[in-house]
Amino acid sequence: MIYLSKSQSTQCGFVGRILFNHIDWSPAGTIETSCLFKQVSDFNNKAHERQTELYTEEEHILKADSGKTESYKYSTPLQNEIHWLREICENNQTLIFKLGEINIELSNNPVLLLTGEAGAGKSHLLGDIALNRTRDHGQPFILLLGQNFKREKSIWENILALLDLSCTSSEFLDTLNQIGQQIKQRVVIAIDAINEGPGRELWRESLAGFIFDVKQYKHVALVISIRNTYLNEIIPIDIRQDPTIVKVTHEGFRGNEYFALQAFCKYYGISQPNFPLLLPEYSNPLFLNLICQGIAVSENKSFPQGYHGISEIFSLYKKAITIKLSQKRDEYKLRLTLFDKVLEEFSNASYKQEFRKFLPLEEAVALLSNGLIS
Repeated sequence: MIYLSKSQSTQCGFVGRILFNHIDWSPAGTIETSCLFKQVSDFNNKAHERQTELYTEEEHILKADSGKTESYKYSTPLQNEIHWLREICENNQTLIFKLGEINIELSNNPVLLLTGEAGAGKSHLLGDIALNRTRDHGQPFILLLGQNFKREKSIWENILALLDLSCTSSEFLDTLNQIGQQIKQRVVIAIDAINEGPGRELWRESLAGFIFDVKQYKHVALVISIRNTYLNEIIPIDIRQDPTIVKVTHEGFRGNEYFALQAFCKYYGISQPNFPLLLPEYSNPLFLNLICQGIAVSENKSFPQGYHGISEIFSLYKKAITIKLSQKRDEYKLRLTLFDKVLEEFSNASYKQEFRKFLPLEEAVALLSNGLIS
């Protein structure tokens, strides 16, 4: 659903407001943008033609009245109409620009594939949306975690078991669809991180059928998130290339690093740096969070700077991960150098590769399982 405030609607322009009122905004409706863009463009072309005519008429008026006492040198009777047409055209262009920032296709085909690197904030995003809809607006929202899916069950068997339901998938979807019709909103099914857990092998063979099932119900929407490194491995190519499935990459704090850093420093009670942080990793919420955790337990509680600051920041990053691991299992508390050893072994194995400087997942698992962490 797309929302415009009263002030925004006023700024959309005369033609934009007329078209806005004729759009079927219901979940079952389809928003046709090509027709809207064409009509606004045609109107603006006519308006520009009329402006040209008015400028020509204005020149004749100024010439005719140049010798009279009452002069229109600074304002002619046509200025109001010229200004009015110019304002309408500008507002219509604003409408087109704003519509271009909205992924309208997601309203017409409510299936979203959310990707992003590790720690970008995909899970937090879905969690925040779930809280906003359920707690703040009283709207239904189903959020499931990919790590809880079992390999021996189908996708629908997993979903119904996780929700403790004994109905069929069609009965479940039909009920959600009826709820959506009653509240005039789509009911969202979100499955976070399908790359995690033993059930990830389900998705490649069954995802297309699962999406097809959900798409039959106009008042039900689907969101699936996956780490981008697993995208090609788990998501079939026909789904990746399907134009009716909207793909969005979560870029973390990119473009908002300063405000994110400000909020994190305030939360952890550390000094905000007075120098620019140029590392691209600072746009990653997980990286920034771990760095701030490390700085919070450091002696001066401030970001290191200068050339050697990068090495110190990496040391703080490793220290924060070690602290995080020690909180998960008691045996990690006895091996505080475990992460350093794992990182060193992994780096050495990656560097020794002749044609690539990385390890495939199966080789990395084999490396770490070969007595290194026993």
